[in-house]
Amino acid sequence: MGAGQLDNMWRVDIDSLLRAMEDASFPAHWEQIQYKGGKSPGRISHHKCTVIGDKVVLVGGILGDSSNGDTWIFDLRTNQWEAGKSSGEVPQGMDDHTTVLSEKQLVVFGGFGSHGCRVNSVHSAQVNVNNTIVWATVSNDQAPSKTCPAPRNSHSAVSHGNSIFVFGG
Repeated sequence: MGAGQLDNMWRVDIDSLLRAMEDASFPAHWEQIQYKGGKSPGRISHHKCTVIGDKVVLVGGILGDSSNGDTWIFDLRTNQWEAGKSSGEVPQGMDDHTTVLSEKQLVVFGGFGSHGCRVNSVHSAQVNVNNTIVWATVSNDQAPSKTCPAPRNSHSAVSHGNSIFVFGG
């Protein structure tokens, strides 16, 4: 397998991974996921995935040489990819951003925008049962201040309770 943008998905059994951490002679059980239906996001990197129920939602990334604004949904029950059907205030292409789940809303922060500059914008997405995605812009790029983080990429973000924590970048 070469380096660079890849188009495959893998699953690891967490119990086997934990056992391998305790016993170096025990191999972690990895399995490559075989897609059904023939569609996939293609060779992509710098994207982000978030699990919502039985679905993995993939947002943005670099496809070829450019940031893209695509959203894909992988159904964990059927092993099928489907291009998300987006409406609302769909964000332009982005990569090296973060996505977190906050009360069934997908929240996207920062990264590189399609214009090649770091951003500190916030977008939310409601992912519906029929794989339609309704986007809203929570805040556009803002000048950093005491009440707003500086534009950034390659940061980390997590949600806890009613808060999202963003670190580094």
